[in-house]
Amino acid sequence: MELNIRRIKEDDYQKIFVLTDIHGRFDLFEKIMEKIDLKKEDLLLILGDSCDRGKFSFELYNWYEKMIQKGYNIIHLMGNHENMLFESISDENTRLNWLYNGGNVTIKSFFEHQTEEKTIDEYWKNNKFYEEKWLFNFIEKMPHIIESENHLFVHAGIDFSKNLEDQEIKYLLWTRDDWYKKNNTGKIVYYGHTPQKDISIKNNCINLDSGCFSTDVLRCVELKEKKLFVLKNNNVKIEKFDIKQIKKKLTEERKEERKKEYEKLIEDYKEYIIDLENKTDKTKKDEQNLLEVKENLKKLIRLKRILEK
Repeated sequence: MELNIRRIKEDDYQKIFVLTDIHGRFDLFEKIMEKIDLKKEDLLLILGDSCDRGKFSFELYNWYEKMIQKGYNIIHLMGNHENMLFESISDENTRLNWLYNGGNVTIKSFFEHQTEEKTIDEYWKNNKFYEEKWLFNFIEKMPHIIESENHLFVHAGIDFSKNLEDQEIKYLLWTRDDWYKKNNTGKIVYYGHTPQKDISIKNNCINLDSGCFSTDVLRCVELKEKKLFVLKNNNVKIEKFDIKQIKKKLTEERKEERKKEYEKLIEDYKEYIIDLENKTDKTKKDEQNLLEVKENLKKLIRLKRILEK
């Protein structure tokens, strides 16, 4: 498979919706799409990994195919799970790795939408899954990177030390290093692959992966009107997607979390100091530990005060 880069013009679309890592959760996807109310003038971008783990992989890809046939603008990027699925047709090691990482659930999803084979074992042993040509054609055409005037879209990350044309596919689909620190493009990068409790915004790189398979939370950003759709507790909430405000909110939340961590450590240190001071047969090592702990306690108290400012 060769590197596939697709370039788009943002002005070609009325709205641009972005979401990622749906992993077979068509039940969640359907609810958020009802709220979005996608039009043929819009663009829907999925940043990879619609298959595996969740029960409804067939329903997702079938929905994409039917909507594209009806004239809707949908671009699905290659994710590491689509890549494993695609490569599993010819590579036994990849096939085993894919099955272990949720591919078995995808096979079951497709088996349930056919009538030729009576059991899933027959469906698999007779290679009927690999006869789903429409699926493999759909995956084969998936871009690895999408570039627009103001944005880059990718599944896992980008090696900014290389031109886009020189990127390694494995890196684009699998990386979990700190690639975002080196974003020197002047563009906002949207990606997924690594689940986050909250939206992660670092150096203009925004991770939308909410780990929806296990969290039941799915996020979608609309770029033109700057809206954030969040499906949580079976309810879709729409918020203004202001990157600066979100970064500020996340910073404040992290400060509060650190403050609580410091408070807990301070209490633990105080208890430890009391225990050591009340010890009747203190050794030289105990005395040394006592001095070190008291010094560390002072540092923690100073750090807590800095956070409170």
